Amino acid sequence: MRLPITTPCLLLLLGAAPAVAGPAGGAIDAIWRSQELRLVYFSSTMHYSCGALQEKIAAVLMAVGAAAPVVQIPSCSLDGRLMSSAIVRIWLRSPAPATSENIHAAATFNATEKLIARVRNERLPTEADIERFPANWRSISLYNHPGLPIDQDDCELMRAITEQVFPELNVRVTRRAKSCPSGGRLRPTLKVEALVSAPERELER
Repeated sequence: MRLPITTPCLLLLLGAAPAVAGPAGGAIDAIWRSQELRLVYFSSTMHYSCGALQEKIAAVLMAVGAAAPVVQIPSCSLDGRLMSSAIVRIWLRSPAPATSENIHAAATFNATEKLIARVRNERLPTEADIERFPANWRSISLYNHPGLPIDQDDCELMRAITEQVFPELNVRVTRRAKSCPSGGRLRPTLKVEALVSAPERELER
């Protein structure tokens, strides 16, 4: 995955270890799939700083198995003004089943990628080079996920991520509220099943 050149104001890079919750299922062979995604966020009530919006989006993606997501918001204001809308660009790697189709896609490159590799004198991986690793499906309750910095005030952001980003990943929504809370401190419901890298300690059992 090739990352864009950008400034610290526009870039948030988090660690590679995804946070997971829920019971472990049987491990399957998986590969890392690199993707560039787009998220359009708008809210009539909730405003975020650039850094807070980046942090929340990246944390949610890691919670559902993404590794080292990069979140870029070109419209970030240098004066720290809060925003209620944004077009967000995301680069990430996420687990995908190691099917022949996915492996072939991971080893297929366009003309620009081939040119960059040639200029940098880099060897592009073949299907035999694609890393395989064990992964399993996890049930994750996002609003009750330990350490995840989201709450009922983030409901509109979570709805945007659920509708625009999760369908592009191996994330299945199993339960969610029909609408965001209109008052009080009631937490919305959002449960998913996500394919995540299996921790080594589970493989040793």
